[in-house]
Amino acid sequence: MIVKAGVAQVGAVPFDIEASIAKAEDWIAKAGEAECQIVVFPEAFISVYPKGSDFDVSIGVRTVRGRDEFRRYLDASITVPGPESERLGKAAAAANCFVVIGVMERELGTMYCTVLYFGPDGTLMGKHRKLMPTAGERLAWGFGDGSTLPVFDTPIGKIGAVICWENYMPMLRMTMYAKGVSLYCAPTADDRETWLPTVRHIALEGRCFVLSTCQVVKRGDFPADYRCAIDADPETYVMHGGAAIIGPLGNVLAGPVFDEECLLTADLDTDELGRAKFDFDVAGNYARPGSVRRVFPAPGSSKTWPDARHRAGVFSCRIAKNPATALSRRFPKQALSGRVRFHRAIRHILPAPPRRPRRIAVGCRHAPQSHRAPWISRKSSPRSASPASCSSFIWRRWNWARRRSRRWRPAPVWPAPPPMTCSPAWNRKS
Repeated sequence: MIVKAGVAQVGAVPFDIEASIAKAEDWIAKAGEAECQIVVFPEAFISVYPKGSDFDVSIGVRTVRGRDEFRRYLDASITVPGPESERLGKAAAAANCFVVIGVMERELGTMYCTVLYFGPDGTLMGKHRKLMPTAGERLAWGFGDGSTLPVFDTPIGKIGAVICWENYMPMLRMTMYAKGVSLYCAPTADDRETWLPTVRHIALEGRCFVLSTCQVVKRGDFPADYRCAIDADPETYVMHGGAAIIGPLGNVLAGPVFDEECLLTADLDTDELGRAKFDFDVAGNYARPGSVRRVFPAPGSSKTWPDARHRAGVFSCRIAKNPATALSRRFPKQALSGRVRFHRAIRHILPAPPRRPRRIAVGCRHAPQSHRAPWISRKSSPRSASPASCSSFIWRRWNWARRRSRRWRPAPVWPAPPPMTCSPAWNRKS
C-alpha cells in the first residue's frame, strides 16, 4: 500500500491564536490539495514556541516583567477540547486526511506542550503531552505523564508522536516501538544539523517511517516588545526549519529544507516496513526480554566488584533457571554463596523484605545462657519444670523455636542490674 505523507514546515503567528489557527487551516487545505493522507505540523505551532525567552527568571527571583510575559504566553494557549480544536477538526475533515499538530494546551493555570491527533472525519482522536520539557522550557511548561502515549491503529498504519527531545529518551522510544508504530511523527523545535542524524537513527532503529518538522520563524515575526536572547535584527531566523521524511532503513525520502516555509511530501510504501524487519525487529527478536538483568552497585561499594569495568559501569549477567545462582556462575571463586551474593547485589534497588520479630525461648535448657531469663533455673526445661518455674507462655515460645529454627539466632545479653550504691535501710547494722 502506498501512503501519501506530508510535513508542513511553517511558522506560527506568535501569541495570536486566531491567526495561527487560520494559518493551520490554510496549510491543511494545501495538504488536502496535494492528496496527502497524513500531514504533520511542528511543535507548539499554536500559538508560539518562545525561543530565546527567559521570563526574567533567576534562582530564587521572579520579577513583575517576567510574570507579565508568562501571562501573555498563557493567554496564547488553548483548551482541549475547545473551539480551536473543533476548527482544526473541521479543516482535517475538509482535507480528508489525518492531522498531527503541536499546540500549547492550557489546563487550569498550567501549560502543556501537546500534540493533537485528528482523523479524516474531523474527530479528535487523542493527544500526547510532552513528558519532559527541556532546560528552559520547564520555566513555563508542565510535565506530561504516561497516560497520554497513544498509538492509533488506522487504515494507513499505526500513528504515534514523540515531541522534540523526548526522542532522546530510550525507554519512551521503546514504548512506541513495542506498540507497533509505523508512522512515527516527530514535531520538534530543534533546527540544528544534528537533528537529521537523530531521526535517521530512530527510523533505522524502529524500522518505521519518521515524519519530522520544525517551524521557520524570523525575529521580526514576534511582537516588538518581545525580549529575546537572539539577535534583535528582524530578518534573523529564530528557527530555521529542517523538516524531513525518513524511510524505515534510515534513507531520506524528502528534505531537509531550511529557512523557507514549504510542504514536503513523499510516497510511503508500507511493504518496506516488513522488508526492513527481515534482519532487525527492535521490539521482537532483538528485544530479548529476560535474558539480561542489570544490577547497579551501590555508591562506595566499588571493592565488591572484581575489576574496574564493573566499578565504573553496569553489571550484567545472564539469568539462570534459579536467579540466585546467577552471580555464583559469574564469580565462582568468591567465598559467599550465589544466593547471598545475588541478594547483596540487588539489595540497593529492591525494598527490604519485612523482618519477623525476634522470639527467644527464655526457659529452654538447650538455649544459650544469654537467652535464659534470670528467674529461670539453669537446669530447668519446659519438659521438667514445674508450673511455678515455667509457664505455658515459655513453653509455647520454646516449642515455636524448636520447630521453626535450625539454629539459635544471636540475641542481646540480658542487662545486668544497676550497682547498688548503698544498703537498704532495713539491712543496715545498728
